[in-house]
Amino acid sequence: MTRVLLSGYYGFKNTGDDVLLAASAWGARRSYGAEIGLAAKASALPVFPGSGLIRAAYPAVQRWRGEHRIRLWLEALRSRAIVFGGGSVFHTTARLAHVENLLRLAGRGPHLAAGVSIGPFRSIAEERACARVLGRLAFLGLRDAESAALARALAPHVQSRLTFDLAPLLLLLENGSLEPPAARRGLGIALCDHERFTNGDIRREALRRERLAAVLRAIDRDLFDELVLVDFNGHPELGDRRIHAEILAMAREAGIPARHEPYDPRPLAVLRTVAGLRAMLAMRLHACVFGFLARTPSVILSYHPKSHGWAEQIGAPPSLVHDSVDFDPREIARVVELALQGRAPAPALSVETAVERARLNFPRLDREALRAPPPVGGPRRGVHLDRAHARGRDLEVIRPPRHERGRPERALPE
Repeated sequence: MTRVLLSGYYGFKNTGDDVLLAASAWGARRSYGAEIGLAAKASALPVFPGSGLIRAAYPAVQRWRGEHRIRLWLEALRSRAIVFGGGSVFHTTARLAHVENLLRLAGRGPHLAAGVSIGPFRSIAEERACARVLGRLAFLGLRDAESAALARALAPHVQSRLTFDLAPLLLLLENGSLEPPAARRGLGIALCDHERFTNGDIRREALRRERLAAVLRAIDRDLFDELVLVDFNGHPELGDRRIHAEILAMAREAGIPARHEPYDPRPLAVLRTVAGLRAMLAMRLHACVFGFLARTPSVILSYHPKSHGWAEQIGAPPSLVHDSVDFDPREIARVVELALQGRAPAPALSVETAVERARLNFPRLDREALRAPPPVGGPRRGVHLDRAHARGRDLEVIRPPRHERGRPERALPE
């Protein structure tokens, strides 16, 4: 059985990362075959179709010092290939060294990076480290144009492509579409405290709360039934519970019906919750993404360049994209009211197009090459890529070099 390791920021009670793992599992089966064995770089796994067939690389609690790292190394040794699925995984020297170690331990691949971003880099050393890592990959699916340009500059010999975020692939776990709700209710809110965890100006957090309270007071109460505060991060310290508890108290003090939806490890259930809303104020990146996928009109409160990057990718109308602090409460209230009435302009990009672009992250691999055992002596440094014609259209097919096909398999720990 071909073993594939899924590597990313998984298992930290973050809905955005949960959907990236679900999409990476779907994509790995598309690229390497449905019969592969999957393991994930995580201690606890979210719940989605097929998640029961994925093995967590290490236990939730370390029983001895360094256990997580050693178990991850053993998992890499057992794996034919690694898929780096989603997120910003190629940036700091420490992170790149970790990735390079995994690639050295794993089999010959082919190794893929899907729906990722590259950088930003703080030094020439980080750029060089990234170039070394990218050189070990067979394919790079980049979720933003800036990362695609960096990939071409750092590793021009590696096949790379501007693709999309992996999240739209979640719809393929629902047979390609999301069942529309019978009736939409409520105004959703998905916020996060950013400054306190990034050594930022804490005063911005207080100002954000103050202005959001003004927004809630200004919105016509007849346009929504209740506020629904949705946690996209359930981490006990870094999560959304604190800020949502404060907004919940503000709403109840103002006489606004409100409820709190804590973190749910089932990303499809979270998507259905968002699909049941009439509109949403979204600060968390994947709250914005879920609003798009669920066709729930969303006002984006940007706190990071990635938020603006997402808005540009989907062609979000400028009237629906605002800074998470420097905004006019009256203007936000006005556009939220339009969204609640179903009169807000829609993104230029369709959900169907987003799904097709997300599919590009996972090329189909040459099954004959994958059945060939890995070579003796450790992992290879690259693979050959060529074109194949199937079903009347060209598909990317990744194949290893001819001289490495049929080599005897090296011994791996069980």
